[in-house]
Formats: sequence, structure tokens, C-alpha cells
Amino acid sequence: MTSRIATCLLLCGLFVSLARAETLPFHWPAGYSIEYIKTGMGDPMHVIYTVDGNKARNDLLDSQKGNIADVTIFDLDKKTIISLNPASKIARETPINNVSIRHMFKTDGIWEKLGTESISGVQTDKYKISKGDSFFYVWLSSNNHEPVRMTNNLGDVVTNIKRYIIGAQTDPNFFSIPAGYQ
Repeated sequence: MTSRIATCLLLCGLFVSLARAETLPFHWPAGYSIEYIKTGMGDPMHVIYTVDGNKARNDLLDSQKGNIADVTIFDLDKKTIISLNPASKIARETPINNVSIRHMFKTDGIWEKLGTESISGVQTDKYKISKGDSFFYVWLSSNNHEPVRMTNNLGDVVTNIKRYIIGAQTDPNFFSIPAGYQ
């Protein structure tokens, strides 16, 4: 009898785990671009982050002028990182090892839905994502499950997503050193 109960509990746990894996509310696609503003760490950071497979580009925008102040390109196929300074037209390429594409937040933790909230007129579902002792909060659009906001566990660092576009980058030179740089 106890072995049947144990087997039943084991199978129930397995089915719950499988159901949780299949119903994850969000995952990062292979190609996307996300524009966001992060506050709470000194001056606000306005960033456009683009991922296309094994390549990523981080454009830091000048908050006051609106132009690109700094660019960092990661190319895991070539195992390089490229730093671009648009003001001086200087590029620096450095070899890298053991680096992975970083997304805005990791989706491999435990997702707990905390409720719904309206953020700038967008109806969202608020989630707590936990992994080990750490956690953070993510708000996804209730309509299309795209990221709208995230905060650290204290809520003092807030990232508001301005634009999120799914799809591969079509410009083959987007992840390369542009012409005119030295």
C-alpha cells in the first residue's frame, strides 16, 4: 500500500513538473531586440539590446542627446567582444572564452504568479522568479506575454521595457565593426 502511495506521489510530482515546464509564461526567442530604461543605479540607462543566435549587441544611448554613446558586440561564433566608441570612431576587438549570451532575465527559475497590475495602461501579470536564495519580479503583458517591466528583489532597480521585437537581425553587418572605425 505504501509503495502505491509513494509511486502515485512520484508520478503526480512528475506530471506537475512536466506541466510547469510546458506552461512557462515566457522564454527568450533566438532573435529579438529589446529597448529599455533602467533606473535606480545612478543615472538612468537607456539601452537597446539585440540578440541573434550566438551574437548580441548592446547599444547604450545618451539619455540627454538620444544618440548612441557606446556599443558592445558579442560574437560567440568568433569568440570575440567588440567595443565601439561612436564619438571617436574607435573599435577594440578582444578574444573571449566561456561567455554565453545574457538575456535581460533568466527564465529557468520557479515562476510564481502574484496577480495582475496595470503599468502605463498595459494590463500585466506579475511574477516572482526564484532560483535558490535569489529572486526578482517580472511583469508580462496579459495579452501577448511580452516583458513590460522587471525589478530586483528590493524593487529599487526598475527596468521598463519601451519596445520588444521578436525576429532575427536582417543587416549582416549589424554585429561587425562599421566602416570608418579604427
